[in-house]
Amino acid sequence: LVVLLNLFRDQLDRYGEIDTIAGNWRRALQTLPATSTVVFNADDPAIAGLTEHLPARVIGFGLNDTRHAVAAATHIADSQFCQTCGHRYHYRHIFYAHIGHYTCPHCGRHRPDPQIALTALEPRGLDGSELQIRHPVGQLQIHLPLPGLYNAQNALAATAAALALGIAPTTIGAALTTFQAAFGRIERITAGPNGPPMLIALIKNPVGASETVRMLTATTTRPLHLLIAINDRFADGTDVSWLWDADFEPLAGRVARVTVSGTRAADMALRLDYAGVDGAAITVIDDLPTALDTALVALPVGETLAVLPTYTAMLDLRAEIARRGWAKPFWET
Repeated sequence: LVVLLNLFRDQLDRYGEIDTIAGNWRRALQTLPATSTVVFNADDPAIAGLTEHLPARVIGFGLNDTRHAVAAATHIADSQFCQTCGHRYHYRHIFYAHIGHYTCPHCGRHRPDPQIALTALEPRGLDGSELQIRHPVGQLQIHLPLPGLYNAQNALAATAAALALGIAPTTIGAALTTFQAAFGRIERITAGPNGPPMLIALIKNPVGASETVRMLTATTTRPLHLLIAINDRFADGTDVSWLWDADFEPLAGRVARVTVSGTRAADMALRLDYAGVDGAAITVIDDLPTALDTALVALPVGETLAVLPTYTAMLDLRAEIARRGWAKPFWET
């Protein structure tokens, strides 16, 4: 079983351009035996194109609830041109980046009709979402305890994969309803006994950062309290120009206070300034433990501190949190 979720730019200094990656994946998929199954995202034209003419069984999944389509930031779309004829795709609905319902007006290439479809997505703030998933033998209703459109699509992919393996829909629903986030990825931690809540959401590429910002701004109308930690170590990708591709503009007028930290704190502060965030709301503190303390001290009672770190900043933060006894090290259950 192979599951193909999406293909976006991420750490180009290490992985290369997505066309190179897609070509490598295509060649690997062509070697699969006929007994294999490939589960793929029908909403991603780069992924859907890889599954054509495969010897294996293919099962598509996709989002059919078009209420969540937006006027997405097309500058972060990586697959805008038809793989058959090279013409630009026309989108009836864009969910984010190049993910959506697409057609090539020149040759007719289009989004495949997904066998597993998310037909209704009802957000419930930071508490998660209610999902209705259509599959070949019925419907599945799920409360997913993770917020955000991208987490709903992750759950859809997991559902499609599990169905392909013959797992009962009731078992799938029970598993997703009790699912807990991995460390640093929509992870909830309390800052000590009776301390304020924190929500840690990893960001490391333009699409992921943009969707995290979208999630935060869409789930509440209250002013946001943020800690953003940007590092440029090898595991993060040493090129942080992706900050300028990410869509931080929705934060303008929505931030009560943002503390910026990490090895590239100044870059992030400048990006927020260009995004329209009030400069008086931005505090730059390079040292992460000090930045964490500063953000928590300034946090009003009843509010949540949203923490957006890159990968190594997230590991540093989790180590500091474990040292303070607020959570176990991430490798412990």
